[in-house]
Amino acid sequence: MPPLKTAFSILTFITAVCLFQNCSKSSESIPLPAASFSWESAENGIQFTNTSKDAESYEWDFGDGSAKVVDKNPLHNYAQNGKYTVLLKVKNTAGISESKQEIAVSNYPTADFSYVDGNFIAPVEITFTNKSLNAITYQWDFGDGSSLSNEVSPKNIFQKGGTFLVTLTAKKATSESKFQKTITIKDPTFIDGKIICTQTNIPIANATITDLNDNVLSKADQNGVFKMKSLGSNKPIKLKISANGFITRTTNILDNAHTVTIDIIENKPPFSADYYGQLVFWTNGNFSLTERTAPQANKAWNTNPKIYIKTTLNIYNNGTFEKSSSEKVSQVALDKVTESLPIIFKEVTKDKIKIEKIEYGTERIHLSEAGWITIEFFDRTNNPQPFSGTGGNSSIGNSMYGTVRVGTTDISDTKFPCQIFGAGLIFHEMGHCLGLGHTTNLDPPNMMTGGAACFVNESHYSSLEKYHTQIMYARPRGNQYPDNDPDGFAF
Repeated sequence: MPPLKTAFSILTFITAVCLFQNCSKSSESIPLPAASFSWESAENGIQFTNTSKDAESYEWDFGDGSAKVVDKNPLHNYAQNGKYTVLLKVKNTAGISESKQEIAVSNYPTADFSYVDGNFIAPVEITFTNKSLNAITYQWDFGDGSSLSNEVSPKNIFQKGGTFLVTLTAKKATSESKFQKTITIKDPTFIDGKIICTQTNIPIANATITDLNDNVLSKADQNGVFKMKSLGSNKPIKLKISANGFITRTTNILDNAHTVTIDIIENKPPFSADYYGQLVFWTNGNFSLTERTAPQANKAWNTNPKIYIKTTLNIYNNGTFEKSSSEKVSQVALDKVTESLPIIFKEVTKDKIKIEKIEYGTERIHLSEAGWITIEFFDRTNNPQPFSGTGGNSSIGNSMYGTVRVGTTDISDTKFPCQIFGAGLIFHEMGHCLGLGHTTNLDPPNMMTGGAACFVNESHYSSLEKYHTQIMYARPRGNQYPDNDPDGFAF
């Protein structure tokens, strides 16, 4: 072999051996990668720290559907709190390794708020309570076109009715959360009407309407007309109506009521609150004002009563009914009572309440029957009680009834009611039936002055009585005071 060719062959062999030895040594020195990582909450998201070994490239899948990331130590923002499965895949020339962890994210902002729900009527101020978590800043959009608010728990005045979507955006660094609620605000409705004088029906200018805490709700104009915002509750509202020279009246108005007419009493003679109180208080059978511990319940009629007059005498024994006799009541007595009835109703109620009908009969019927007033007669010649009357008795609910018992005596061969004691007895006892109590005014012809009215030979009530009883019947049924209406009544 020629020397040059031999030398080249030897060199080629040596080079090949060296290359083989180097390649084997390089392959044995690069281990497979080992993927691992840790994580922690950071202000701007979740910070992932790669703790993998022998890795040359990285691929992160954060488990929330976002794009994969190839950064070594990425910072990731999740859209919301929750549990996510994070996958880290690492590579080198020797191979691939994966590490998977489930992480719980809870440091992201969660928007939430509340408010006290109600029957909102514009304009209305609503306070919102912020209940968000992990948030640093806030933005409120009230959905009504008003300015945005950055307060934590703001108030907003909704000026008009409508349905509004209130949105709270809670933020922390680059993360944010939104929460929404729909609020319905009603357009304002109104109560309106007129305030007049009870005695004259004349409108009262500048009368004031307040709540029970004296907060002014409305003021009447020169024509007595008022208008006030409804509460939207459809329930009675308790109010006070006042004006200079008038008795303040506490009453109830139905929410959303329209064109109501409210009367208040002018406080000047001949009106007397004390006398009015005497008329509407019950004496429990005696004439002492000190015994008047309670007003009559439901004593003022609001329907037209029917009258039954028994045309035969009853027999009493020491004031107790014994039996019904066949002896007829004299025509004089019947005529006198019959003639008096329309006068009584007119003078007491000013024809607000009228007699529906008058029936006559010999049977003892309709006693304590709702809607009826019964009038009976007895011979008082041998009876210690010359007269008796029970007026305006009320049964359960709104039922009214009344009973009058009249003693008669023989004069000129006729039996005439109350001839000795006076014709005023029928007026007195029927007054009770129409809801009147006893008074202390002795000036004749005051029919309701205790037993003294029996001596009055008059067939009319006094002007003082008529003035006050007509006020009573101008007010709602059951009104016992000039300044306070019962809870069951509402305009």
